[in-house]
Amino acid sequence: MLKKVVLVLLLSTLLLTPTLFAAPKQVTILHTNDTQGIIAANKQKNELGFVKLTTLVSKLKTKNATILLDGGDSVAKGVLAEEFYGESAVKAMNKVNYDALVAGGSEISYGYYQLLQLNRLSNFPILSANIRKDGGLVLPPYTVIERAGVKFAVLGLTSTDIKYKDMITGLKILNPVDVAKEYLPKLEPNVDFTIALTNLTNEKVIEQLTGFDLVIKQKSELKRLRAIEKIELAVEGSKVKKLDSTLIKSKNLMQGKQALVDNQKLKFLSSYYNNADYHLPEIDEEALDKAVEKLNKTMLPSQISKSEILKAVQRNKEDKSKNRKQPKVKEAFKQKETKVQKQKPKQKLKPKQEEVKVKVKDINAKQLIADSIANKIGVNLVLVSSEQVNCSKQDGKAVIKLPEREDIIVKRISGTTLREALEKAVASYPNANDEFLQLAGIEVKFDANKPSNNRVVYVKVNGKELHNAKEYKVAFNSSVLNEGSRYLSLLEDEPTIKRTNISLKKALEEYIALSREDNTPPQVTGSIKQITLKKDISSKYIVKEGDTLWEIANKFDITIDRLLEYNQISNPDLIIVGQTIYIP
Repeated sequence: MLKKVVLVLLLSTLLLTPTLFAAPKQVTILHTNDTQGIIAANKQKNELGFVKLTTLVSKLKTKNATILLDGGDSVAKGVLAEEFYGESAVKAMNKVNYDALVAGGSEISYGYYQLLQLNRLSNFPILSANIRKDGGLVLPPYTVIERAGVKFAVLGLTSTDIKYKDMITGLKILNPVDVAKEYLPKLEPNVDFTIALTNLTNEKVIEQLTGFDLVIKQKSELKRLRAIEKIELAVEGSKVKKLDSTLIKSKNLMQGKQALVDNQKLKFLSSYYNNADYHLPEIDEEALDKAVEKLNKTMLPSQISKSEILKAVQRNKEDKSKNRKQPKVKEAFKQKETKVQKQKPKQKLKPKQEEVKVKVKDINAKQLIADSIANKIGVNLVLVSSEQVNCSKQDGKAVIKLPEREDIIVKRISGTTLREALEKAVASYPNANDEFLQLAGIEVKFDANKPSNNRVVYVKVNGKELHNAKEYKVAFNSSVLNEGSRYLSLLEDEPTIKRTNISLKKALEEYIALSREDNTPPQVTGSIKQITLKKDISSKYIVKEGDTLWEIANKFDITIDRLLEYNQISNPDLIIVGQTIYIP
């Protein structure tokens, strides 16, 4: 009787657990970051764009349960994204069916209220557990996503080291490691798998995010949707195990013509055949399986099958058995590869003469930008870097090319720092110089015959002599403070009054429109002019008994600082009778 009861219980258990011996399911996590709001594909730049990403995600979802996550910096810099303050990018991401996004620098860059608006417009949560305002949360800290019967907790963590920090007035970004330690114990008992979704790049910080089943960090390879990270998970019951992580390169998703896909297959076959001096080796089935699997992970949506390789191998074996001369693989594929080469974009042409000029001297179109900033912001002192703004002529019309994300920053800087910036602007003259500045409200004269960093001989700010000790409110285009900018080290520590969140494009459009309404051409209010100083009797003074440098400066209506600098005098009290003082 006891045996019957045990048998019945065993059968009942087996019947009630039909998935006990089922094969593991798979869940695919797709990760993008720093997409910069790129909506349309750009084949030349290998940028996939949200439109084509939608197609890819739809295809992958038919194969496995899929979670689509974004690591932030994805609603700014694209032209359409900027035009609509990130809202167009969010709506495009809705179409792609994202599951979550962590707030990064660009999401914050539109300001606190627009950040809330973007979160309202999105069909997915914009997460951050460590952005706070008045001690409280600004955004949802986490979300729980269920796939294949498994619950995934996604905790959003924003880096403290982000651009546009001055846009988060009233907001505070807490240490992500401390916040993670606070939330993880609350999440673990209620879910099967924990994910830290971050825009972190600092490896030392990332290493401290312990306890999570998966930490997603920001990767430069994914920038502007040039690639997508694909993470494969195996799900068995409530247990989840990470299998593999690969990058799907966008250039492999946008071939358009089969020739490029064929070329990948041919290159793969070539690498396989090139062993043993181009003679076919014995087939290693296991190695071939692994090689094909690895290749296919980077070739979506077109795949290569093992049978294709085996057929090609067999054909070559038959040729060999008939004593035919075995062609080298490189020669055999030469025609195919030539066809592919023809599809490569042509090399960019050298910059037109007008584009080079802007980095050497004043250009009216560039001056227009400086004046438009002064008009829009209400400041009377503007410096515009030539580094990322290009001007040219096409069919007799001026064409101004602005960076996709270029807004206006106002800083308070000293006269000394301003003079250093102007020296950098003319240091390479007459050679093209990315550091050249276009000005509004400043008149500068420099002597190219003098040594670099000591060429500026005359500076007037709104008609008045520049004072080294005085502070000036100056507006810049934001690329002046970007990573890699030659002005970053000089200006980054100067206090920022405000980041206006006004794009250079909008300021320029309004200024041109205003000029049309008034029927007056835009005014050029700043300049950098080259002069050659001749140190003759009219530009020097011989020190007499009883003279002080202060009196000499007053006599020639110039600042004592300017005299000290121009004559390289370190101590104003150490001048002697008969000494020559040159007047700039």
